[in-house]
Amino acid sequence: MSLDHTSPTSHLGRPMHDELVPSRYPLKVGDIDVLVISDGVLRLPTNVLVATADPAARQAVIDQLMLPPEMLDWPLNVVVVRSGGRTILVDTGAGVNSNLPKAGQLTHRLEAAGIDLADLTDVVLKRLQDSARAVQRAIALFEHSANEA
Repeated sequence: MSLDHTSPTSHLGRPMHDELVPSRYPLKVGDIDVLVISDGVLRLPTNVLVATADPAARQAVIDQLMLPPEMLDWPLNVVVVRSGGRTILVDTGAGVNSNLPKAGQLTHRLEAAGIDLADLTDVVLKRLQDSARAVQRAIALFEHSANEA
């Protein structure tokens, strides 16, 4: 992963042939390359946001933020970090999930960014409340990649 946008092999920040807009956002922090990659959005009913909150208070916040009243597109992003010879994937997004109409294309998005799953040295799962499913998504991601090879 290079942040040199003049490089002919760099896919960062440029749409691929089947993308309307880039689904990745690169930045450099000192010697560390960081790449935020979108895995799309997850449609959620707004009533699941802070489910224990008073419904009127929740609706007031939704109105104040001008969010849709019924359903919300929740962004699913992952981060790839390169530093010191390591390539680290932080989170697994929706993984490989063809049941989600607007998400679950992580392998495609990583490939479009020029990242080969075989180059990943570490995977960091950050959602402790969903750790079992996150591990399953990580395993499915690598199995999907192995089956395509």
